[in-house]
Amino acid sequence: MLTNPPYGARIGNRKTLFGLYGSLGRVLAERFAGWRIGIVTSDDGLAKAMGLPLTPSAHIDHSGTRVRLWTGQVAQDG
Repeated sequence: MLTNPPYGARIGNRKTLFGLYGSLGRVLAERFAGWRIGIVTSDDGLAKAMGLPLTPSAHIDHSGTRVRLWTGQVAQDG
């Protein structure tokens, strides 16, 4: 699963996004065990808020915004 959720560049208030990222991480952990995932974000704190074992890539330019692709695999149950 690859996603590019909002990361505050246009929204303005990144504090409101920590709940979104945390919820996304919980849903992935509960329903998508074993899946490989990728998240595009410019904010390392938001990626870490997911609570999943993700590894960041180097920064890349995305239309003037420095972003990273965070990748990992959702842990298997049991």
